[in-house]
Amino acid sequence: MTEGKGGKKQSPGKSGGPATPESVADLEGVLVSFVQTFESSAKRWEQTIYLFISEALIYSTTNFSGCISLYMITGGFSSVKVIIRVRG
Repeated sequence: MTEGKGGKKQSPGKSGGPATPESVADLEGVLVSFVQTFESSAKRWEQTIYLFISEALIYSTTNFSGCISLYMITGGFSSVKVIIRVRG
């Protein structure tokens, strides 16, 4: 450890001087690893979330059409009841 401005201790790799080729290479390696990890995470997210969204839309559409169908059927039955009551 070396002393920096104001008597604060700094680690050897964090001296505010010019970047050495080794530190740039280390940074590049870390960034490449981060990007690869981020891309694989994004792929997993897309595979799970987009699948969930599409299934939710299909489920909602199916339920909505089922509700409309039941409404139409029960509406038809209520009109049959009215006709039977009028005749009887």
